[in-house]
Amino acid sequence: MAIITLNNNSLSGLDVGKVLQVVQATKQDTQTITGSSFVEISGLQVDITPSSTSNKILIITSLSYGASATAYPAFRIRRDDSNIFIASGTQSGKEVTFGSHSFNDSIYRLGNAGHHYLDSPNTTSQVSYNIHCSPMRTSSLTVKINRAESISDDNQCLGTSVLTAYEIAG
Repeated sequence: MAIITLNNNSLSGLDVGKVLQVVQATKQDTQTITGSSFVEISGLQVDITPSSTSNKILIITSLSYGASATAYPAFRIRRDDSNIFIASGTQSGKEVTFGSHSFNDSIYRLGNAGHHYLDSPNTTSQVSYNIHCSPMRTSSLTVKINRAESISDDNQCLGTSVLTAYEIAG
């Protein structure tokens, strides 16, 4: 939303909210994530250099995935080496940006998880954004990025994922 003020019969503030640059990473290959730790989704990293410390970065992600029946994929948005926009809480398993569900009745389904967040990096240095995933932090479960849990015949499909960063004038 642009903020416009009328001052001495002239308009000012027209650039606030303007998209200044867009950087996008796409992932067409598959990746299997197994284990009890969060793992970076390879190939989904964007590097962007804000032109002002007051500018914001709008992060939008769309992930295709399949999962073990009770994997319940958890995702984190990261800036450089830090998690950002993480839920607060004191209980184990709550410290994620967003999550999704598994398909208890079918290992052949391809799901989609998406999220968006307006970040304030407060810098004019390059920042890197990526997504990390964990299958409920149980080593025997899996999350498969861009594919169903099982692709044993032509009825199952593969998908794509995307991470986009927009610099927004502040």
